[in-house]
Amino acid sequence: MIITHNITAMNTGRIVSGLSKKIAKNAERLGSGYKVNRSADDAAGLAISEKMRAQIRGLGRASENAQDGISFIQVAEGALGESHAILQRCKELTTQGANDTNTDTDRAAIQAEIDELTKQLDTLADKTKFNTLDVFLTDGISKVAAGSKGAGNVNEVSINVQWALVDTAGNVVSVADSQPVGKDTNYNNTDFTNFVEKAAADAVASLYNNFGSTLFSTSSQTINIGLNLATIDGGGGTLASAALSMSASSTYTTMSYTLNIDKADYDAAKFSTMTDAEKADLAATIAHEMTHLVMYDTLTDGMISGTTESFPKWFVEGMAQTSSGDGGWVSGQISTASTDAQLKNYMSQMSTMPYGAGYLATMFLGYAANGNATAVSQQAITEGLNNIFTSLANGSTMDEAIRDNTGYAGLSDFESVFKNADSEALTFVKELLAARGQNGAGSLFAELNVSQEDAFADSTLTDSHNNYVVNSDNTRYMNAFGTGYTIPEKMSGTAGGSEELLLQVGALENQNVALQRYDVSAAALFGNKTLDVSSHELAGASMTTVDEAIQRVSTIRSYYGALQNRLEKTISNLDYTQENVQQSESRIRDTDMADEMVEYSKHNILLQAGQSMLSQANKSTQGILTLLQ
Repeated sequence: MIITHNITAMNTGRIVSGLSKKIAKNAERLGSGYKVNRSADDAAGLAISEKMRAQIRGLGRASENAQDGISFIQVAEGALGESHAILQRCKELTTQGANDTNTDTDRAAIQAEIDELTKQLDTLADKTKFNTLDVFLTDGISKVAAGSKGAGNVNEVSINVQWALVDTAGNVVSVADSQPVGKDTNYNNTDFTNFVEKAAADAVASLYNNFGSTLFSTSSQTINIGLNLATIDGGGGTLASAALSMSASSTYTTMSYTLNIDKADYDAAKFSTMTDAEKADLAATIAHEMTHLVMYDTLTDGMISGTTESFPKWFVEGMAQTSSGDGGWVSGQISTASTDAQLKNYMSQMSTMPYGAGYLATMFLGYAANGNATAVSQQAITEGLNNIFTSLANGSTMDEAIRDNTGYAGLSDFESVFKNADSEALTFVKELLAARGQNGAGSLFAELNVSQEDAFADSTLTDSHNNYVVNSDNTRYMNAFGTGYTIPEKMSGTAGGSEELLLQVGALENQNVALQRYDVSAAALFGNKTLDVSSHELAGASMTTVDEAIQRVSTIRSYYGALQNRLEKTISNLDYTQENVQQSESRIRDTDMADEMVEYSKHNILLQAGQSMLSQANKSTQGILTLLQ
């Protein structure tokens, strides 16, 4: 018998200690309700559980997001319902106004109510908000705007951009200053519209002849462009502008083009009395804007702020001026008789005078990009610009295109050389002025010394190219392209606003639903027309206008109704998914109270028995004392 170590007591004590720890864990699980309270309890299970918890929380929030989207739609639906009621009243009033039993006084009273109802349409469009957000667009282009054709609702990417051309008496205007106001519905002058359509086609043909291998490589199908003769800013300021709207989804890309011409500068009603010089000026203006449209369509990323640097304004406007000629911007400021100091001062303004100094810089860029050029000529400059366009079309930035095709280090180096009128730039400008001569337009559509009147004479318009076609029967065309048409990944325009809201209806990135917003102002619904019941004919036309507006609102309400139904199904699916994932997570994390209570009772009984046996084991060595008596 030994007394130094009581092995029996030690063994019993170890068992009792282990049971105490197990009981503590049983009590923790019973008290917390979780069988995994720390990573040591179940390392793999904890990782899976936490991932599921993140999904569960996200699904719950996504369901609430979808409900917020429904609330947004309900606000829009309420406003659109009121718009429908207003339009129905307008229909009644225009029908009443079309009746010739009304006196002028009667029609004036009817017109007064129509005018107030029209104002209320604008109020609804402008003042309807959800969580301080505009429910409707107030500065964009509705997908169901007048004259639109092609694809229906599209989403994911949208953009609006605009350029304006001002004459030599004006300054470079902002987009807001050059927005056309309304549409002149009385310009159905066949001679005028034919002239515009042919001038546009002729400009495209000239661009194709000069830069067809690069600028037209991605435009194999006909793109329609709407014609809008409208008041922009009165006479002498903005002559014309080109506006575009772009939207895209996984199935459609739509691009809407409008060529706006200021009727204050080019009055269709007086076309028959326009001189050849005035017609040539109009054709040159159209050539300028068509260059913008073609470059936007084929070099989108550089024409706006996108994934790469945007083109400098001197190049955007200067390139358009190479098509139209300087239009007096250069010839009205400098000539072959100008001193070096005068030339240098003018060249230093390439950024602030993109139509004039920017035009010269663009011509110099083309010349510099043609390393084999020995003389300043239309061919030499065109070939050089073609080299620049080839690089840009292949994905190069403006900086890279200049570096790869000229002897300059890049964009900044080139701009510095021109602004400072370094010897090579100054020499070029002198030679260009000489090559143009006294009356030359300096357009790349003809030899440099050919006058504007000869370069854009009516007799030269052949309507010879159909890549980009101006159609006078609509103010805007929506051109739809299939999924093979690619666009930049990220774009932001200079005019207009977002046409959609993205509802996050999932727990992961990009699990969203696009909620489209529309322009439901009176101008958008009426297609920039006004309701006029001053005569039977005008009232009849107004009846048709109201019918079209009612259909547009119906289309929008139908879209919102369908989207609300979709979101309700989305919420139902999210709730089901959340419930099922929660059930799976519960099996990993939660305590089975019955099983845990059985374990607790078992361990408690064993602990009590162990404590009793430990007491007996400690007493077993006391028998040794009898041997010592």
